[in-house]
Amino acid sequence: MSSASFAESARAAWTAARPLWRELHDATRRDGTVVSPESLARVWQATASVLHTLAPNAAPDDVKAQIVALRQQGVCTLDEAHALIDLEAYVRQVTTDGAVAHHATDATRLMLARGEAAVERLVQTADAASVSVPLAAEYARTAARTAADVATPRADAPPPPPPPAASARTRSSGFVVGLVVVCFGAAAIAALLFSGVGRRDALQEGITAYEAGQRMVARLAFERAAVDDPADARPLVYLGRLAREDGDVRTSRRLLEQAVQRDAEYALAHRELASALLADGQPELARRFYVRALGLDADDRVAQGFLGCALARLGRFDEANRWVQRAGPGDWSACVTDARALSPSVLPSTPPGAP
Repeated sequence: MSSASFAESARAAWTAARPLWRELHDATRRDGTVVSPESLARVWQATASVLHTLAPNAAPDDVKAQIVALRQQGVCTLDEAHALIDLEAYVRQVTTDGAVAHHATDATRLMLARGEAAVERLVQTADAASVSVPLAAEYARTAARTAADVATPRADAPPPPPPPAASARTRSSGFVVGLVVVCFGAAAIAALLFSGVGRRDALQEGITAYEAGQRMVARLAFERAAVDDPADARPLVYLGRLAREDGDVRTSRRLLEQAVQRDAEYALAHRELASALLADGQPELARRFYVRALGLDADDRVAQGFLGCALARLGRFDEANRWVQRAGPGDWSACVTDARALSPSVLPSTPPGAP
């Protein structure tokens, strides 16, 4: 089968599966909804057809073998592989536990969305040209190393001998090899440029979705951005904030600690880690990270206000009041008020937020 026919078959199988996915998402939109084994089985059957089209040499019912084949082809990332394995395990669990009602949760919806997104990305990269990108990048790196070695000879090296006269066949072969290296190098540069655009797009897509209240879409976009650029702390900061807002403080702390390790000069990473620590009932640790955040960005009103909250929970109300006044009105005012209510004997005379 030609690469064009291969991609066309994959797209056709995915087109047939997408309406079933939409129905499943609509059915599990609300928390507590019972996940229908029949509906999930139909979705998985259609999805399995897509995977079989993408990896026809693997057994149709062996997802792991299909994933291995796709990984060998270079069209399946590690993140996509894990998403598909999680999806298949969940389908098997729901469809075999006939006596157990499986209820939809945010984690369920996230897992389903990640599985669907993984299949869709596989279909989009089922073109033979995408498979050559890793090879092109390696050719470009080899060519760059060779050029660097030639451009920086040793100071004590003797002058190179004059090159022998090249025959017509040698010149022709050299031209072909050079053309191949240039083409591969151009492809690699284009891939790197487009991958950079993809990272920025994924991060911006996540921010836009987060601000619009589309939390699942935002989480998927931030996860993709975090994998695409391991040096960028921003996706981890947003993922940590989402986890904290969902009440998963342990995950939030883990992600934000990684963000601080990625970029120790990023003020927002320190502030969000402080907020996770505050939510985890550790005001002293939270205070330290709010102070670090303000050391990097002294004008951060949120860090100022919640530093006051952390100080109030430590019983240091005079300092807390000064920071809250500096920050102005905000959510931190209620936090400080609640802390004061637990220690009425040390109430300051000036209410929070007063000029």
